[in-house]
Amino acid sequence: MTESLSRLFYLLLATGCTVSLCSRAETIYLYDLRYTAQLSRQDAFENTHLVAILSGIANRNSAVLYTLLTNADEAVERLPDEPGPVARWRPVRVSSVAWFSTTPVVYATSNVASTAGGVYDALPVCYRPNDAGSLYSVLVGEASELRLPVALNLVGLFNGSVTGSVKCDAYMWAKESMMKSIDSPGDLVRLPCLASTPGAGKSDQRLFMIHIGGFTPWAFKYTDGHSQHGHGGVETEWESVRVFTSYNAYVDADACCIGAMANAAFYQHFPLPVNMTQNPAPTMQQLMEKGYIDADGKVVPKNYCVFYAGDYDSAAWLYSQLRDCGTTP
Repeated sequence: MTESLSRLFYLLLATGCTVSLCSRAETIYLYDLRYTAQLSRQDAFENTHLVAILSGIANRNSAVLYTLLTNADEAVERLPDEPGPVARWRPVRVSSVAWFSTTPVVYATSNVASTAGGVYDALPVCYRPNDAGSLYSVLVGEASELRLPVALNLVGLFNGSVTGSVKCDAYMWAKESMMKSIDSPGDLVRLPCLASTPGAGKSDQRLFMIHIGGFTPWAFKYTDGHSQHGHGGVETEWESVRVFTSYNAYVDADACCIGAMANAAFYQHFPLPVNMTQNPAPTMQQLMEKGYIDADGKVVPKNYCVFYAGDYDSAAWLYSQLRDCGTTP
């Protein structure tokens, strides 16, 4: 545990507190987060949570911090030396933290702390002052070398007095306190019951698309044996997508085991073509003219490449699964 916290300490110094330059030739910091597999669930979550938010801050305007977490992340060793130009990075000083609380249990405060990462450039740190090895003690406590100041203290802030639910209180507070001042398509939006909003899916009523990150945690709660309501996993998936898409929203989904993507913020800067054209499907006549279909309408025996569209689940699935396809002979 001490070694892992030392890694975090020096990572913060490198990416947040001392970096003052970044251009196309800037140093890319490589951080190995795979040690979290040996930690307790609590410590693994806190370390991963903090590095995830730090990655978003550091990589906001340029590719600076790359994280090793899954086998798919190892592909960085095969990237070309010159992947292409990236925008100049405005130095970001990680200089504060947002406390969140698990005692008393208000787990939703961790999501509020994540939001604070984008709004205040603050790192999420669980308030555990009585544990000398906790991130709080290392980054914020009296014995910390960094002694990061607190930008937001969420401990004891929510008790269910507003909505009747401590979880909903936390989210409503985040919406009112942090999201209203942000003018972007990524604003937190409230999706009312579909039945009460006829016509909500009409494209002329939505001028932008809504990005929904993550997905129903069907493997852990809300569905099947994890819920008293009897909703099935597939049923919940279909209904969620039906509701989301009616509001012109798309789901950047993930799931347990293979859906992780540690470097989305890093890869957002990879240069893409200005225009990407999808060709129309060929007609039967065109396929025959190209020699793929014979006169009897049968496929001509050849070696073919199959493009699998699947569920269009997310970049994370593609990221984690395509690596083996490209490296297996």
